[in-house]
Amino acid sequence: ALPIYASEQLRACASNESKSGVVEKITKYNEVILKGGERLYLSNILLSDASSEKNPLQFLIGKKVSYYFSGRKKDRHNRLLVQLLVNDQTSYGLQSSLVMEGKAQAIAIPNNINCAQLLLQSEKLARNSQRGEWGAGKNFKIVSVDDMKYLKRQPQGSFQIVRGKIVNVGRSASNVFLNFSDDWRQDFTAVISSRLIKRKDSQWPELKSLIGKTVLIRGWLDFWNGPMIRLHTPLMLEQESD
Repeated sequence: ALPIYASEQLRACASNESKSGVVEKITKYNEVILKGGERLYLSNILLSDASSEKNPLQFLIGKKVSYYFSGRKKDRHNRLLVQLLVNDQTSYGLQSSLVMEGKAQAIAIPNNINCAQLLLQSEKLARNSQRGEWGAGKNFKIVSVDDMKYLKRQPQGSFQIVRGKIVNVGRSASNVFLNFSDDWRQDFTAVISSRLIKRKDSQWPELKSLIGKTVLIRGWLDFWNGPMIRLHTPLMLEQESD
């Protein structure tokens, strides 16, 4: 059986406020619609878009679920952003189960990161064991910063996980730049707003201490000189063990 976080761990990272219902349908946008009409969207994960498989949420139809909030409650589409607990023979956290099975990737977004660390840990286990799309499916991958040909082919706004060694840290009036080669006009770059680093509640590491370290950068691809990802929370940056 796959290790999944239990209800106690879910409640530890989410709010005490919870509601329950029975799932009526799953939309093509991966929305979970309850019989009472509530429209739920799963926080902190991106489901695999593998077209060869049926939607991995279909099994929820007819099941009783409970939902919790782990930050911001609604998105711009007025959907409830939730952590979902499936009340089956044993209660379990749906997002962690999907990530552990290699059917979803963990994401960390501002104002909704309270449960992200648990999901990042689950993803690491799935990657190391090559489960689901990390293995045979191959729809999930970690891209090397040296694979510029691949990165430049990817659409703007696509979710990527990029691995590389930080060569230097640059600064401007408004941003900090994590560069992965000396050719910073062409290389892959991770960008952090100086405003985020200067906040009193900032949890960013000492960035210069990362020079020479291999890290994983996760987020949505953009292009500014070369490929880049803008980091909004320290959870989008993971230092790998030496």
